[in-house]
Amino acid sequence: MTDLESAIALRFVLLVAKQKGIEAEKVVLQNSFVDDLGFDSLDSVELAMAVEGEFSVRVTDADEERLARVGEYVKFIAQMSTESRPLGMVA
Repeated sequence: MTDLESAIALRFVLLVAKQKGIEAEKVVLQNSFVDDLGFDSLDSVELAMAVEGEFSVRVTDADEERLARVGEYVKFIAQMSTESRPLGMVA
């Protein structure tokens, strides 16, 4: 995991925990949103909106459907963050 992904993971885990009303320690990169964290379709939409606000990245409906695990979402945010920032900018 890169430094950027680690920093994003910390913020993202807190975001997920807050949304689901659980302790951050219970959210790990291997968690499935549906099977482990009990997300439904409304939770997924709300998470996407929270991610867009927190990380300034665009999350499409297709992205929501394919990002099934916490770690996948972290990598997605890191990738989108680096693609949207000019070289030399700090995340």
